[in-house]
Amino acid sequence: MELMIAVAIVAILATIALPSYRQYVLRANRTVAKAALSEVVSRQASYYSEAKRYALKFSKIGWAQDDTLYLDREGNLRETRAADSIYSVSLKGGATASTCPASGSPSAGAYTVVATPINAQADDTKCGAMCLSSVGIKSAGGSDAEDCWKR
Repeated sequence: MELMIAVAIVAILATIALPSYRQYVLRANRTVAKAALSEVVSRQASYYSEAKRYALKFSKIGWAQDDTLYLDREGNLRETRAADSIYSVSLKGGATASTCPASGSPSAGAYTVVATPINAQADDTKCGAMCLSSVGIKSAGGSDAEDCWKR
């Protein structure tokens, strides 16, 4: 009887703790994505100081891949998608940069870096895709998009 009570208590605690832990992991992964987006913006600033324009391909700012990079939980941007990838990161330039929610109308020389959740992170409906533009506009596409860049 005592064993059944102990199992029931553990089951109740697990039911409460697991969803909270899952939300914590999603939020931590968002922080990793924000840091990666900032790294791309920093590389863009360096490229702009030399070339007097922004790069529209990742290969121009230090990666071998042109179109899409994949972010893992440790904050590494890789050229290939892996099982531990949490975001796909892409560069949108010119008129297509406005595909991010609330990013406004960028000029022809502008860009937006977009981190789209993939694999386990795809469950993040609060923020969804996170965007950072060349003019500093931060946006997200989820149900709680206003709070995504606050913490």
